[in-house]
Amino acid sequence: MSEFLQTTLVSTLLKALPARQLVSVKDSTTVEETFDVLLANDIQAVPVWSEDEKQFISIVDVLDLLTYTAFQPVFEQELEDPSLIQQRADFLQHPVREAIGLTRESERVWTINEDETISSLLTLMSNGIHRVLIPHTPHTASRLVTQTDLLRFLFANNHHFDTILCIDANKIMNKQQTQHPAHQNGIHGLSCTTISMHSRTIQGFKKMRNEGIRSLGVVDEEGILVATLSASDLRGLNQSRLDQVLNPPLVFLRHVHGTLPPPHTCTQRFTLGQVIACLLFQNLSRVFVIEGTTLGESNPVGVISMSDVCCVFEEFGKGGFEE
Repeated sequence: MSEFLQTTLVSTLLKALPARQLVSVKDSTTVEETFDVLLANDIQAVPVWSEDEKQFISIVDVLDLLTYTAFQPVFEQELEDPSLIQQRADFLQHPVREAIGLTRESERVWTINEDETISSLLTLMSNGIHRVLIPHTPHTASRLVTQTDLLRFLFANNHHFDTILCIDANKIMNKQQTQHPAHQNGIHGLSCTTISMHSRTIQGFKKMRNEGIRSLGVVDEEGILVATLSASDLRGLNQSRLDQVLNPPLVFLRHVHGTLPPPHTCTQRFTLGQVIACLLFQNLSRVFVIEGTTLGESNPVGVISMSDVCCVFEEFGKGGFEE
C-alpha cells in the first residue's frame, strides 16, 4: 500500500541499516587522495568537510571526479599523448574543492531529517539524487543514506508493494527520463548510451559527462554489449595509471579489475522485483536491458538505474499503479 511510504519515517530505515562510520574528506584533500578513499572504502561518493566553515559543504561523487579529470587540457584531442600526460598530471594534486559543483548533486549538501517520511526521501532520489546526508542530532552522528539503502529497505518490506513488483522491465527502463525529463542543470539522461570497443576510454568518460550518466555500454562491431564502463572505474586513479585512459575500454577494464567483468543485463520480460534483486545482490547501480526474452549476447535497448526504480515507487506512493 502507498500508505507505507507516506507514514514510515526515515528513522525506521536508519534502524534497519548496519552500523557504519561516515567516511569523509577535507576540502584540502587532493583529487588523487579522494580517488584512493573511494576505492579503499568501496564507495561511490564522499562528503567534503570545510575546515573554514566547520561543516560539510558538498558530497562529491565519481561523476564529479570524472568530469574534473576528463576535461583537463591534457586530455584534449591534440594532447592525448602518454608522455604529455605524465608531465601534466599535476591536476591530481589539486584540492578536491575544485571538483565541487561540477554536477547538480555536488552543488550543495542534500539532506533529509530522520523524522521525515520515506515518501519524501523517494522524491529526492527519484530526481537523480543518489545519496543524502542525515544531519547529526544531540544523540546521533551524521549518516549517509544511499539509493541502495533505500531500495534494500523497500525490498525487505516488499509485501507492501505486490501490485508493482510484477511490472515488466520495458515499463521501467528510462523511467526517470520520462517522469523527470530534465534536471535543473539541463542534462537529460539518455536511453541507452554506448561506445565502440575500439574507442579510447577517455572518450567514453567524456561522453558520460556530456550526457549526465554514470556508465555506458561497450559494444562490438555488431552492436552486441560486451562490457560496461562506469565512472566508478576511475576510483584509485593516480599518475602511474593516468595513461591507461588512452587505451580501448576492454584493455582499461582488465587493468582496473584484473579481468574483464561481464556486462550486467536483464531482458524486457524481467519484473521489477527481479530487477531490484539483480541490482541489490550484485551490488549494481544499473542494468542494461537487452533484446529478446533470454539472457545472452544481444543488443542493448535500454537501461534501468536505481533512479528509475525509485521513480516507480514514487509514482506508486502518489497513487499510481493502484488496482
